[in-house]
Amino acid sequence: MRLYPGIAVVTGASSGIGAAFARRLSSEGYDVAIAARRADRLAALADDLPTRALSVSADLATREGCEALVEAVAGEEVGVLVHAAGFGCMGHFERLPVDRQLDMVDLNARAAVHLCARLAPGMCARGAGGIILVSSISAFQATPWLAAYGATKSFVLSLAEALHVEYAARGIDVLALCPGPTRTEFADVAAVDAEPPERLWSDAAAVVRSGLDALGQRPFVVHGASNRISAWLASVLPRGLAARISGRVMSRMSRRLQAEAGARIAPAPRGRAGGGGS
Repeated sequence: MRLYPGIAVVTGASSGIGAAFARRLSSEGYDVAIAARRADRLAALADDLPTRALSVSADLATREGCEALVEAVAGEEVGVLVHAAGFGCMGHFERLPVDRQLDMVDLNARAAVHLCARLAPGMCARGAGGIILVSSISAFQATPWLAAYGATKSFVLSLAEALHVEYAARGIDVLALCPGPTRTEFADVAAVDAEPPERLWSDAAAVVRSGLDALGQRPFVVHGASNRISAWLASVLPRGLAARISGRVMSRMSRRLQAEAGARIAPAPRGRAGGGGS
């Protein structure tokens, strides 16, 4: 990857892709500011990194949390921003708690806008910087049963593509990183209980390598050959068909959804003619 002067700010660093980014950037020689809600995990990660690490415990689903992170690095030159914080909610849209879904929109999408808007001016002033926004393979088509999550990741992809163009001549590289199934805590949080085949899973460190290799080369990168095929298919198929295919794939990732689908198609019990049935 190119070297950008300053520290690296990584959100979602308490686990998964965010933690893998913090480890990789620290190994590249970057001092890091790591942010997430779980202070104990941040402290453990900071102790394990070879460079200086500033831990910021903050809820980035709130404006106050985002500002707390910005204020924590106000005395630093920020060379790299990685927004990896995010989560998903899987299930029937109308049954999912609305507050939980709105928190997801705030963390996945609004926080990306907030942090880019507050940290990019310093990069512009210095004429150098790198921004990686973690999107998803779900960004390329509607994702039934992960409807709001997929929408947030489409937002992040579009934002990164636009900023990639805006900042191309100003020394700032912007990338949307679009992984598929990755060994993180995402499945547990999203209530995904029927895993895809083992061959479709990626390691978080490998996802990070894809992102850092692509930064400065293109506006987005899809990690994994099968995921790249899926993204290409979504671009050439009619959107309605792509959404239906996505819905079938998503429903197979939840035993609960499969059971509900089976109940809907099961034949109704026979009752007497003219009777009310059971």
